[in-house]
Amino acid sequence: MSKFKNPGLRYLIIDRSLRRWKSVSTQTLREIIQRELDVNITLRSIQLDIETMMRPYPAGFDAPIDEDKKTHQYSYTDPAFSITTFRLKEEEIKAMRFYAACLKMYSEYSIFSSFSSGINKIVEGVNIRNRFQENRDADFIIQTDTIPNPHGAEYLSDIIEAIDEKKYMEFNYLKFSSGEIKKRVFAPYMLKEYKNRWYVIGVERGENKITTFALDRVSEPVILDQNFSRTIEFDNEKYFTHSFGITRPDAPVEEVVLRFTKNEAPYILSLPIHKSKKLIKQQPDYTDISISVIPSYELYEYILGKTPDVTVLSPQHVKESIKNSLRKGVNLYGKK
Repeated sequence: MSKFKNPGLRYLIIDRSLRRWKSVSTQTLREIIQRELDVNITLRSIQLDIETMMRPYPAGFDAPIDEDKKTHQYSYTDPAFSITTFRLKEEEIKAMRFYAACLKMYSEYSIFSSFSSGINKIVEGVNIRNRFQENRDADFIIQTDTIPNPHGAEYLSDIIEAIDEKKYMEFNYLKFSSGEIKKRVFAPYMLKEYKNRWYVIGVERGENKITTFALDRVSEPVILDQNFSRTIEFDNEKYFTHSFGITRPDAPVEEVVLRFTKNEAPYILSLPIHKSKKLIKQQPDYTDISISVIPSYELYEYILGKTPDVTVLSPQHVKESIKNSLRKGVNLYGKK
């Protein structure tokens, strides 16, 4: 006789038996389990299984099992209970509906569609006593600026598979500056979304530096049957800590001090522009903050976009870069 003893299968058999009959004894449960699983098991093991099923989640299933002390028969006090169904609280159900609605907004991304579908199935399968009003639909009260199905999003599933299995990828990549298309062999480490575009971060084969590729410039990606190992130190969670956007120049982290006008200050204070933001000074006419970042194109773009409601106080090279960009802009308008 097999020594296979799987408590999960035993729980399922006990659950099915308690739902099938009004009450059942440990001896009967023992006979059913031995017959179906072809395994020797003691009456004490059955009792321990029942005790485990009665424990609160996550140690058990919170099963409402009652024992008749005289007959030693077990029964469900709630005939509708089963360990195979979800028992969610009302606030949990509302949260699930909210997340399902949020995921639905990303349903155009093939990799997220199955998640949304799965959550909807869970929610619909729950016995909800206090249902939402039928005329209320979260899809109409939640809206984002996400562009549905941007170019390159169709590759997300393959890239995640390559990351998970540590497989090289091969793809063609378009370089905007020259219009050149070049084949790349790439070890993908992580994916990141920024301003409605997806990017894959990793290392090109034969290189020793981190590179970022925009998926909207990728074509014909193929997962190669070649595994890679990380050749350089890379921390997915910390890599973008001091980035202001998607680029991470090979340069030192600097404290950038910005002064915002009184009109812009409330927005900056209520919506931090970077997680390192610190309030330095707040006056009636202006507010000074600092951020610890690696100056990049995205930082300059942000500052120029907030002009004339922001002034760079330091460092000097960031201030000069902004001044040069403003001069060029004025010159363009001056020619017309």
